[in-house]
Amino acid sequence: MADVHEVRRWLRERRAEAEVQDGTHEIALAVREQDEPARMLAAKPMFQLVRQMANSRADHTQHRIEEAERTRAIQKTIEQAGIMRELGGPCGGDATAELDCLRQSHPNFAAAIDHLQREAILNGAIGRPITGQRLILVGPPGVGKTDFALSLANVLALPTPLVIDMACAQHSSDLAGSSTHWSNSAPGRLFEFVAANPVANPLVALDELDKARTDSRTDDPLAPLLHLWEPRTARQWSDQSVPWIELDLSAVNWVATANHLDTIPRPILSRAQVFEVRKPTRAEGAIIIQSAYARLLSERQLDGWLPPHISPALARQLSEMPPRQARRALERAVIEHLSRRPKTCQWH
Repeated sequence: MADVHEVRRWLRERRAEAEVQDGTHEIALAVREQDEPARMLAAKPMFQLVRQMANSRADHTQHRIEEAERTRAIQKTIEQAGIMRELGGPCGGDATAELDCLRQSHPNFAAAIDHLQREAILNGAIGRPITGQRLILVGPPGVGKTDFALSLANVLALPTPLVIDMACAQHSSDLAGSSTHWSNSAPGRLFEFVAANPVANPLVALDELDKARTDSRTDDPLAPLLHLWEPRTARQWSDQSVPWIELDLSAVNWVATANHLDTIPRPILSRAQVFEVRKPTRAEGAIIIQSAYARLLSERQLDGWLPPHISPALARQLSEMPPRQARRALERAVIEHLSRRPKTCQWH
């Protein structure tokens, strides 16, 4: 993987070349000498999330009061968030640097991080953050796949991701909503998440993709991914409950987790980048636990109340546990420490 400084130099040179072609050679030279890479790249680029919003059937059916009220509420949500949305997150070399932090806390995800850093460089050349990723992380339980997805959103400065447990999904309504033919028709979680989101490239995490019930006799919960993970059709996507609103979801980032690939349909696999995640070594496990502890202190605003690191012996012991169980053990240890100390005193 290229060094971050090399990436930033490359981005500066590409920007300077573009400005030379526009007849601004002297300005380009000044920018290369004086400006930081982050300043060279344009302010947050905008993205047209809502492509079309036509009149709904409820607008012409006065007796369907509930549907009309729901329609107005959806319209208000979209109007407040805006038809145009920012593309969130750092660009270029700044993004690669943030991903290096993720590499330290999740060393067994090196291949996926390498891919994301390459994408950051390519998108950064035109001043855009990471968009449109479709990743499948496959590996045994307890290697931190879901935690990686949540941490990725954090290091890329994206809003809290939408997490859908596909093992509990029995039909496609979470992703595609329910049809207007049903009296209790309602938008899916994906539409509600995107419609109110301040950015056009949020992250959606699909947990346990391989456990989705794909029985042909029922509504296939994975079927919407055939459209959502295909860039051309994702640009013109509508929830079944609100077909009069057309969204461009090509910028949405997706991370799915799985223990095996056998039960995932091949057309879906062909639309994603698949990365095998190995179990971390004992040394890597201890590093992961220390990172989880530091994150816990930051989330709970306990920096200064407790030691910045746990003992190597405890880190090794916790690294043998699954990530969720290890985090619960860390939380119990923190509570125990705090209960034994005066709350008016800080650790020094």
